[in-house]
Amino acid sequence: IDLTDPREWYSLGDWASNRAEFYNDDELKKKAQDAYRKGVKAEYNQLIVKQPETLFKLADRVQEYKLNPQLSRELQHEALVLEWKKLQKQPQADEKPLLSQILKFFPTAKTPQDKDNPQEREQYLKNQLEIFQQSDEAKQNRLMRWFYAEIVLDRILKNLAKGGSNGFEIAAAIAKELPERTELVQQYQNMQLDFDFNRVAELPRQYVLDLSQEFQRRGKKDKAKQTLVNWIESRRKKLDPNDADGRVRLARDLIELTDDKQAAAKVLLRAWELNPKSAEASLLLARLGFMLQKDQWLNPEEVKEFRDDPIRKAIRNGTVVAGMNRDQVKKVLGAPTQIGRSISGGKINELWIYGETSSQSLVIQLARKRRSDELTVVRIRNAQLSPTPLPEAADTVE
Repeated sequence: IDLTDPREWYSLGDWASNRAEFYNDDELKKKAQDAYRKGVKAEYNQLIVKQPETLFKLADRVQEYKLNPQLSRELQHEALVLEWKKLQKQPQADEKPLLSQILKFFPTAKTPQDKDNPQEREQYLKNQLEIFQQSDEAKQNRLMRWFYAEIVLDRILKNLAKGGSNGFEIAAAIAKELPERTELVQQYQNMQLDFDFNRVAELPRQYVLDLSQEFQRRGKKDKAKQTLVNWIESRRKKLDPNDADGRVRLARDLIELTDDKQAAAKVLLRAWELNPKSAEASLLLARLGFMLQKDQWLNPEEVKEFRDDPIRKAIRNGTVVAGMNRDQVKKVLGAPTQIGRSISGGKINELWIYGETSSQSLVIQLARKRRSDELTVVRIRNAQLSPTPLPEAADTVE
């Protein structure tokens, strides 16, 4: 017979099969099977251009002649690979029919693997036909899962938006259909996180808070904080020069979200300058340790110095000490019962007497050297216990 002519092999196979059945000859049955197999092989070798349809027919012939299922699987697999290559050349290809065909011949391809096997998967996808032919049935089933999953992934990724703005949507689809590809789920989630991070200035407040929290959940603490910092900075740049309320809101976010109290104080001081009646600005400044003193805000360090001043301590304790001015004495003791004025030793003096004249319980001497100076306390005495007389009133100074 012509060894290259499949029809002659098939005829020989039919003849051997019929005689084997008639004589119940197992050995002849094997020879018939071998003839059919060589016929399929010859028909395969005659294919100048391999087409999926032709390969599927050959696979059907293998099943018809009840040959080794491995051969049928190899032909079906090759046909499916050719279909996939054709689809990859089409910009708007529909993968659904091919996926259905894969499941028709290899139904287990839809079942996810317990875990991914990157080395096996990548080796197979680089050399599909050879690797498949070298594998046993169990491994072939795994390989078909990688094949099926690759097509599904390609279909999913066609919906990926530019820049990865819908990365979480893509990741969710992968997690649902390809659960063993956990690294891809992470990859596309990170893609959207990075996309959002780079456009944080455009995002609303709650979205930014959720984004920062997501970075925090993933252990990216620096990026979580930087998300908030960048968002606040973008708002600062957009502030109207005369917007006091906007600055108060910005300062509150600086405190609550980034704990940047120094920057918040600077913003609040400007807000108060724009609107001194802003109760919220004043309240937040006070919480930051500032104190309003004579229309000027003292910073926390200045407040400490202010409160540590002996005169102010004395006022808080209800006592009078040297160096106090008139207003400070009045703040502690109220208005004096009597006031005497005099000039003595080149100084201008005032004697503030508290109590009845008969007892003269307390006498406070205030003095100044020049008219432009402020009168301040120079001496405090209990008149009854004083060993020396107080200066007598001299010429009255107006």
